[in-house]
Amino acid sequence: MSNLRFGPEIGVGKKKESAPVVAPWLSRIQAIAEDLEHLPEVNGTKTLVHRGDARDVIELLEPNSIDAVFTSPPYPNEKDYTRTTRLETVLLGFVKDKTDLRALKKSLVKSNTRSVYKAGDDDSWIENHAEIQRIAGEIEERRIELGKTSDFERLYHRVTKLYFGGMARHLAALPEGLAAGSTTRLWAPWKIQGVFAEQGSTVMSVCVTP
Repeated sequence: MSNLRFGPEIGVGKKKESAPVVAPWLSRIQAIAEDLEHLPEVNGTKTLVHRGDARDVIELLEPNSIDAVFTSPPYPNEKDYTRTTRLETVLLGFVKDKTDLRALKKSLVKSNTRSVYKAGDDDSWIENHAEIQRIAGEIEERRIELGKTSDFERLYHRVTKLYFGGMARHLAALPEGLAAGSTTRLWAPWKIQGVFAEQGSTVMSVCVTP
């Protein structure tokens, strides 16, 4: 068992006794490999992967071309996903230096204060949404009441508005690409990403990059 802990950032806790993790991991890898071997047997399957911003999905897809959408946005819990996935991000070549990392952070839906920049304007999408404005206001009032003054804590109320604004922007972009009678499902968040099934096709496997 790992002694890594999340709270919400990665930390190191007390040393734990070792557990047999290699064998279960290899078993899962084998199962994935066997699944991949069967993919050529599936006739007529069309898979297309776009790398882009799901908040601007209509720039990637034709209007009225999508039958179903499954979307999984990030948890708004102050977890910096560029930290928890930094090893994969570097090894896969998405980030080569600090400039690349900064550009990646700027492009993400704002689920944590470490990705908030002055130029971010997703909050404009919910400026007239009374309930979100109320929640953000209460967060700021509570921060002041508790005497929290760090730079990150001062941004809690803004990241709340940026997060929901980014979600509003994403969902607002979907209808133009959806066909009549289409379906949308929103669940367990990670990065905002989407799997889009084009009309008349079945998506069997898809990998969405950061």
